Amino acid sequence: MGQFAAHAILAVLLYFKSADAAVRFPFLPEGEPYPFPDIWDPLARVFDAWGFERCLWGTDWTRAFAVVNYEQAVEPFRQTGRLSDSERTMLMGGACAKAYGWSPKKG
Repeated sequence: MGQFAAHAILAVLLYFKSADAAVRFPFLPEGEPYPFPDIWDPLARVFDAWGFERCLWGTDWTRAFAVVNYEQAVEPFRQTGRLSDSERTMLMGGACAKAYGWSPKKG
């Protein structure tokens, strides 16, 4: 993980005690190439501090497309063994739905 991302994670960790806060983090590959194995240890620190219910993930596609395609931005999170199914569900949209009080209609 690049120096900028590492500093950003340290900054995010300073605010986790605020109960009303959530953290939205974009996909910012800076270190090792796809599938970006170096992102997981720093992200684990954020997940441990904030909890998955307060972590909002997004591709940040407006910046990421210059570095990766959409599949490369999403698949590391879908395929990793570092997340349980419930953690993945919360991270990939559940926390956002909870934070904004949104419940998608089915059917």
